[in-house]
Amino acid sequence: MPFQPNFEAYCPKKAATIAAKLVGHFLNYFALGKLPHMVITDGAEVINLGKFFSDNQQRNDVKVIDIQLDPIIGPSEFQIYHVLLHKQLKFLEGGNHWMFYAGNERVAYQEQLDSQLGLKYVGENSDCVYVGLVTGSYLDGHVNQERTNFTFGKDRMAEIHKAAIASAKEFLGQYIDRIREQQVETTSRIIRDNPQFLPFRDALPEFVEKNLSLNTQGDEEIFLELSRRKLRAKRQLDGQLRSLKENGPDSVQGSVEKITKALNDEKKSSLAEYVVRRKAILDLLDSSLAFKEPEKRRYYKEEVIHELIVPLRSSSEELDYNQHNLWILDDRLAFYSFFRSDKPFSTFTEGDSGREPDLAVIFEPSLAFRREGSDEPVVIIEFKRPGRTEYDQNSNPVTQVLEYVDLFRAGNAVTDKNGRVIKPITPATRFVCFVIADFTDNLKKVLRYSVASHPTADGEGFFGVSTEHNASIEVLPYSKILHDAKVRNEAFFRHLGLG
Repeated sequence: MPFQPNFEAYCPKKAATIAAKLVGHFLNYFALGKLPHMVITDGAEVINLGKFFSDNQQRNDVKVIDIQLDPIIGPSEFQIYHVLLHKQLKFLEGGNHWMFYAGNERVAYQEQLDSQLGLKYVGENSDCVYVGLVTGSYLDGHVNQERTNFTFGKDRMAEIHKAAIASAKEFLGQYIDRIREQQVETTSRIIRDNPQFLPFRDALPEFVEKNLSLNTQGDEEIFLELSRRKLRAKRQLDGQLRSLKENGPDSVQGSVEKITKALNDEKKSSLAEYVVRRKAILDLLDSSLAFKEPEKRRYYKEEVIHELIVPLRSSSEELDYNQHNLWILDDRLAFYSFFRSDKPFSTFTEGDSGREPDLAVIFEPSLAFRREGSDEPVVIIEFKRPGRTEYDQNSNPVTQVLEYVDLFRAGNAVTDKNGRVIKPITPATRFVCFVIADFTDNLKKVLRYSVASHPTADGEGFFGVSTEHNASIEVLPYSKILHDAKVRNEAFFRHLGLG
């Protein structure tokens, strides 16, 4: 009899495909083995469905497990039938892997296992699904009259299912071990890229086994789990430290040595995160010194580099010390607590000069810093556009920074935004001035007639002293700034495996 037109386009035509669909639809009954004899006949082709189910099993096993459900009666015995079945026969209810629970020769409960196992297709050719069947006298004695569910509660079902899953994982061990190896590899790579998680590296397989479900396999999921565990460890450590401070060593569970180790691990991970951040900043600076448009030999403007080292038009009231990258120029500058970037002198000195670096016109943004509570000099830094060639005696950067020194001295003192004096400017106040620029012939010619005409020891820069201003000046190329910063940090990068 032909199919109705509405169904003909969707119904499989081959007998084997129809057999697979039938087995998949009634998989719970086939797994139980309680079916009448059924065959499919298509002309000369005859398929016995029971034999078809058996022939499509790649591997099977039976395990007997004891589960302690009642302390008075003792452990209950269960039989678990494990089967790897070709995927064409998978259960049509959805998902790949299933566990069936039978009472009195009928499946009364079933549960999809995909998320619990974390497996896709398994088997020698990755073309099989897992089917488990749990039977036992305990289930026979607690199935309802209709044999559609069990009479015990969800907690008891969870106990039985936990033991069944453990047996299934043992049966599927080779595939699960493969996932664990991949998880360890992925987690290790994430830790290399994000060394704030370094404390987890020493016992990585144990961490993965304990904290990552088999279904947690993506980079983002593993990163989130590492972050979650790091946060919980920090909260626990903070609580222990508070208790230790308030109530003494006897108040804290675990030895003080363990707490000290956890504290050191936390410090190491924070330092490692800081080092990785430095590496990324230097890589970004390196790329910013290249041509923006190679065909036109056009460089990035110095605002890009300025913004990378310290944001334009910012101040120390707006940024914490770890939000700028002055360490690129000199590690001592990393902790200077007062600075102004692209601000008029009248806003941070007692003078009335409205002069400020004319970024929009001549691209000469300047920075001024001092380290509070010390006799450190005031530091002035001037950036010039990479690749700039237009220099003459009227645009001498050494003259420019010395004019800035004059403006500082005319202002008598450096003040914060509320007018509080941060540092008096006296004749004895020293200034250290940096000019950062690409060395071109015109720039070298201008420097030859300035106070900063002396080559540095490595021959890559120039320096000089203006006794009149009580100021020293260094003129350094961008390439030297980048190279020196890399050298100063190279040992840290190498220790963390950062290429």
